[in-house]
Amino acid sequence: MIHNFCIGGLGLRIKGVRSGVPLMSRHFPLFHVKSAGRGDIEWNFHPLDPVILKRLPLSPEDDPIVSSCLHWGSASPLLQAPAFRKRLSACRERRSRIAVECRPDAVTILDFGRCRGDVFFVELRPGANDGFGDERILGAGLLAPFLPFHGAFMLHAAGIVDGDGGTAALFLAPDEGGKTTAARLSRPGIIIDDDQVVLRRERGGFWVHGTPWGLISAGPIKAKLGGIFLLEKARRFLLTPLKAADAVGFIWDEHRNMTDFIPAEMRKKAFVLITDACSSVPVFRLRFSKDSLDWQAVAGRSGAGNLL
Repeated sequence: MIHNFCIGGLGLRIKGVRSGVPLMSRHFPLFHVKSAGRGDIEWNFHPLDPVILKRLPLSPEDDPIVSSCLHWGSASPLLQAPAFRKRLSACRERRSRIAVECRPDAVTILDFGRCRGDVFFVELRPGANDGFGDERILGAGLLAPFLPFHGAFMLHAAGIVDGDGGTAALFLAPDEGGKTTAARLSRPGIIIDDDQVVLRRERGGFWVHGTPWGLISAGPIKAKLGGIFLLEKARRFLLTPLKAADAVGFIWDEHRNMTDFIPAEMRKKAFVLITDACSSVPVFRLRFSKDSLDWQAVAGRSGAGNLL
């Protein structure tokens, strides 16, 4: 079964998942397309015979090819699976652009040279929660590792655009830091997404795209970046201008769970993109209460543009 999506203006092709799996739940149907062509990013899922689990676990450091790639995780018998060995062998000539994640029930090859991911997994019992399970493919990790190659970055942020057509305000905060609350208080702004957005360099600027990952998503819309706001819960509303470096530092620290696991060249692309984006728009500290946020003040500092 092949599923095609367009997220962040990029074609995402997913092969090897069964029809009717949770992939099509929540907001994913909003991003579905009939064909993504070859696909800018491709994922292949390879179910393995559970008999492979009877083999002795192999440590990533004990495998000559895996150990020479960027790798992390625990010992796994799946490192000996013929399908995994075949795919890994095909990547061996570009090991500096390959990453391997190892878990007891799944091993993943990230091919940064081809923007391709391959997951080799064992589902212990059909429909059980103790195996790999198709539901694990739902995360933003489908796109995030490969986005810097395409001049883009997955931001843990809420994106809101003025309802009359304007540029996007990005609300940044750690988990439970108030992104969804601030987004809901930003009326009449349109919530592009309340948790994960794609920031992409295009058409002479930076654009914020919606994604399927979040409690709230307006679907595949985008708006030009107009302002960046670092959220802080407080008793009353207050906007304080910041330097671009403040936003760069915050974003980089908050996304190390992704940037630490991509090749150095991709990490450099990501840092340049974030730095350029933060330097292109106003940056503020936004203090607000759980009951009130002055959206007019935020929108007034986010410029004006077009929602497409």
